[in-house]
Amino acid sequence: MRYLLAVAFTAAPFVFGLIRYLETGSDLRMLWMAGASFIGALVVWAIAKSRKDSNRSTLVFAIATLVVATLFAGYTATLLGATAGPGGWMVAFVLGLCWMARYIVATPSRAGSV
Repeated sequence: MRYLLAVAFTAAPFVFGLIRYLETGSDLRMLWMAGASFIGALVVWAIAKSRKDSNRSTLVFAIATLVVATLFAGYTATLLGATAGPGGWMVAFVLGLCWMARYIVATPSRAGSV
């Protein structure tokens, strides 16, 4: 079940971008945002993998994933000429939430380990 949730949360940002592209026929900005947020999430996950030591660090890295992925997506939207202002950042936040949820679901619990 965890595997299916991880796959769903991984696919969701790209599915959102694909839906946006199919609706407009030419707007690839959300796909670019999804890709950029994924890169940001990968950076945090690489650091987390090298420093994993407790359940507390899982929460810290989950929040870091949200922040970094949101910043990467939001900055990408800005670079691509998004003019919606707060709307672009809200989309970036939702993409960041997807990556954070994926990290939480895919990270094995260390409860009970000593």
